[in-house]
Amino acid sequence: MKHIKSFLSVVLSLTIVFSVAAVSVSSVSATTVFTVNDVQYSIISNYEAHVYKYVGTDAVVEIPEKIGARVITAVDSSAFYKNESVEQVILPDSVLSIGYMAFMYCTNLKDVDVSVNLNSIGDYAFVGCTSLSEIELNSNISSLSVSMFDASGITGFKIPYNVKEIKKNAFRNCNSLTSIRIPDYVTTINDNVFRNCKNLESVEIGSGISAIPATVFMNCENLNSVLIPKSVTSIDVTAFNNCPNVTIYGYKDSYAQQFAEENSINFAVIPEYEIGDVDLSGIVDIRDATLIQSYSVALKELSDYQLSLADVNGDGAVNVADATQIQRILVGLV
Repeated sequence: MKHIKSFLSVVLSLTIVFSVAAVSVSSVSATTVFTVNDVQYSIISNYEAHVYKYVGTDAVVEIPEKIGARVITAVDSSAFYKNESVEQVILPDSVLSIGYMAFMYCTNLKDVDVSVNLNSIGDYAFVGCTSLSEIELNSNISSLSVSMFDASGITGFKIPYNVKEIKKNAFRNCNSLTSIRIPDYVTTINDNVFRNCKNLESVEIGSGISAIPATVFMNCENLNSVLIPKSVTSIDVTAFNNCPNVTIYGYKDSYAQQFAEENSINFAVIPEYEIGDVDLSGIVDIRDATLIQSYSVALKELSDYQLSLADVNGDGAVNVADATQIQRILVGLV
């Protein structure tokens, strides 16, 4: 755990006693809450509670897994709304969900240590978190919420394995985002997903996507390359509005080429390589496995397109497992 308050262990050691000095119980808008260290918790049952609202001014807030007999399982809607003091929030592995607008307009929030068991994030959860530059989510998340990072400073984001849908406005106004890859396991992106991302330069769309909807990249003024796979058979005419420098990279005779030509957008044909042909030699062999291994230990760099070919097992990551898969294919075990 990072930046743990020195007195947290003392509080936890007293939870069996649950002293009146450490805990106060009240009713807020018909919700029964108790307060520990400036955090209000809503009582769900004798064994469960949620983070209801943070009312303090500390820069670092760590939520315990249990208080007394109650396990903390969620961060409620608007729990940290407009708190301009908090810079880091550490959530225990017991937290399963983050509610609607939970961290909205926490302008100084830089880091959220999320639970490995988190499976739900509410709409607008991180809107206005302009200091939040990177957040890593686990594979239990099945969709990216409406306006999840709107107006944030997100620079690094890896879409978790198991995400099927990116909802509208998810990355809208993320001016610090420069590149992103939408993995093959994502099947749906919605309107305005990257709208107004002024510094977005390159996008790679995975083969799970069949449609690019309205205004997805609208006003991405510095967007210069978008790789569109054969799977895409529909692109809304407004998808690239005010993207003056964009070039669509796609396959010969694909729908992407047709769309680009009909809408006077630059188009570049990309050669067709087999998955696993990381060195772009035209054949998958042991050299490709070696290249993946070198990449996995930071000895080699790969382009976004090479990375898409290197994800042999389709799990959204490029590592030794992909090299092993190639080796198994070559010896006839797959």
